[in-house]
Amino acid sequence: PTLNDLTKPIENNGGFINAFTTDEATCYEVVAPSTMLEESVARLADMVSHPLMKSDDIELERNIILEEFRNKLASVHFFARRELFKGLLGNHPLVHSVIGTEETLRHITQGDLNDFHQRYYNGSNIILFFAGGFSKKALIELCERYFASIPNGEKTKRDITVITPPKSGYAVSLAPQQYNRSVYILGRVIPRSTPNQLEMWKLLASMLARGLTSPLYEEIREKRGLAYDLAAFHEIYQDIGLLIFVVSTQFRHMAEIDRIIWDQVEKILHNTARFEEMRTTQKQLALYREYNVGSLVDAALDDYLNTGTIISLNEEINRLGSMTLKAIESHTSPL
Repeated sequence: PTLNDLTKPIENNGGFINAFTTDEATCYEVVAPSTMLEESVARLADMVSHPLMKSDDIELERNIILEEFRNKLASVHFFARRELFKGLLGNHPLVHSVIGTEETLRHITQGDLNDFHQRYYNGSNIILFFAGGFSKKALIELCERYFASIPNGEKTKRDITVITPPKSGYAVSLAPQQYNRSVYILGRVIPRSTPNQLEMWKLLASMLARGLTSPLYEEIREKRGLAYDLAAFHEIYQDIGLLIFVVSTQFRHMAEIDRIIWDQVEKILHNTARFEEMRTTQKQLALYREYNVGSLVDAALDDYLNTGTIISLNEEINRLGSMTLKAIESHTSPL
């Protein structure tokens, strides 16, 4: 079958098929009407278990990924983020970019890909997540039918690296002059979180820089005029977590911005007067999840990678809401 044969029936009904790689997982996704459940499961299983990997297709994809790699190198955010990881994490595997290097991309062979697929694509390494309106019983039957040919295999284990944060507690990364733009990324290593703390980190990052009325936006841009824009987010991995801030500004403002950011973090975590604001932010996140099926799957994947447990996606919104509010009401700090 061609790519057109694989995707056209799904796309003609308003859906899509996609694949992407994160730092710790490779993901394949099909979004389609619930009436196409069997067709979606069949196509997903076919992609994962029986990739053709023809030499002509590999060379074509290699050229596409090389262009993607060059585009990333031209991105000020890509450069700054990689430099931040180097400063925070030293020799940790996360320092290496998911896309690799131009040298590795050029030298990967068809045999390398086949060996990788045979070694790692097995039942012990594959987790299936589904969200939507369908019968659980019917879904399980379809999965057993279409994924039955995948061998159990051995679960891949990665050595867990213990990171000792820099003495300063954070690193600052700036883009070189050739980018014609000043973007700085500040970050801190945070503890490997429990599910409860994980939700607190999500909430904290969103509250700090979500919207025009967020504490950082008001203080850094509206009151002091120190930056054009800013964002806050967290990243949680198997063995570490990172709290990251991206700021478009000038170097001379960085020390002041850094102080403002961590002052605001401490105020939120230790000032009970801000807890009502945290409740509002939590409701915004829950509303976003309710209307974004992809975010539910992302949340479930995060939970599995970090806790080893699988949850019901249909219960995800209520679970996250009650968990976060309980932590807020008990004044539990993720720090």
